[in-house]
Formats: sequence, C-alpha cells, structure tokens
Amino acid sequence: GQTCKNIKVLNNTIEGSRGVCANYATADGNKYKNKFHENIVIKGNTITGYSAEGCTLYNTLNAVVKNNTITTYSTRKNESYSVGLNITIQGKAAAKKLNKSKVTVSGNTVYGYRQGIQVVTQSSSRYKKAVLKKNKAYASSKSSAIVTSGARSVTSKGNSANKR
Repeated sequence: GQTCKNIKVLNNTIEGSRGVCANYATADGNKYKNKFHENIVIKGNTITGYSAEGCTLYNTLNAVVKNNTITTYSTRKNESYSVGLNITIQGKAAAKKLNKSKVTVSGNTVYGYRQGIQVVTQSSSRYKKAVLKKNKAYASSKSSAIVTSGARSVTSKGNSANKR
C-alpha cells in the first residue's frame, strides 16, 4: 500500500511487460485503492511495453509526461493493457489533494492499440486540471487515439490523433 512521491524518470530506454508503471497495490482486495502517488515526472524517455501499457500512472496526482516516445505492442481488445499511455484515477482521493492536482502530457509520440493516450477517471474523483498539448498519438483499433474524461478542466491544444 505504499505510494511514491517526487519520482523522476529522465532520459532512459525502458522495455518490459509494462514499460513504466505507478500502480495501486491490490493485495487484500482493493484495500489500497484510495492511496495516491504524487509528483511523478517522466521526461525524454523511450518506453516500450510488450504485453501491457508502455506507461501507466494509476492514482497519480501531479504528473508530467513530456517529450517521450511510448509504445505498447499489446493488442488486448477492450482492455486498458493495450493503451500506450494510460493515466487513470481508480480510487477516491481527498478533496484537498484533488483541488491541487494537475496532469500535463506534452510533446510525446505515443503508439497504442486501443488508444494512444488515455487520461480518465473511474471514480467520483476528478483531476483539477489536465493539459494535453503537442502530442502525436496513434491507435490501431477503431477507437480514438486520444481519450479524456473526468477532469474538471481539460486543455487540449496542438495534438494529432491518427490510426497506426
């Protein structure tokens, strides 16, 4: 149930089942679903996920994902495992923390199957602000290459979304 704070992943080449993942612990059911990571910065990397997402930030408040090339080779239909960059709130965060939350996704090139980039919430918690700018997102399936929902304020400028 531990969370991460003030983590920087800078200028690396990362490959794995999932490339980079900040997840919530699912031990003992969903006991830790309402714990949140904070201040995660991922910049200048080449990240590849072979059987799941290239990069996943679950339950992460205040994140910057900038100038990366992110790829997933997963083709799992109707599952988030086939999203290139998946940023999702699954639990419920304290209102005080949510009122300061901001996710910035900029200057990335992202290749996915279901979606290239997904910034969503699956609970009543909402990001205060999500900024997506100057990203290139590609998706192989018939879904949208960029999907956002659940932020109180979404700024989306200069992004391109294409079929892969």
